[in-house]
Amino acid sequence: MNSVVDFRCCMCPNRNAPIRKICPPGGPSNKTETRCRFVVSFEDDNGARVFVSNGIDTTGRRWFSVWQKDTGHGTHRIKTKFLPIRDTFDEAQHDLNVYAAKRGWKKA
Repeated sequence: MNSVVDFRCCMCPNRNAPIRKICPPGGPSNKTETRCRFVVSFEDDNGARVFVSNGIDTTGRRWFSVWQKDTGHGTHRIKTKFLPIRDTFDEAQHDLNVYAAKRGWKKA
């Protein structure tokens, strides 16, 4: 079961620690520690890693958006109407998962 899911599991123990990529054991369907199928990063067509990160604006409001790390070029925010700045990590991750699936990107 390696597919990426659109939303966090309804009983997700990491909902208050959104960037955690490991689901701890527990519950009827998860007997062992597994990699999260919602919180994932991707590799784009040029080999750059694409992931969700956060920032703080001038008023102190925390926001989340999708970033790209190029080898030798640093990290920058991807600016497109399909990946807007969001108020929560889960919203931004959902946007990235849908965007990556449409482009056929692989999990990094």
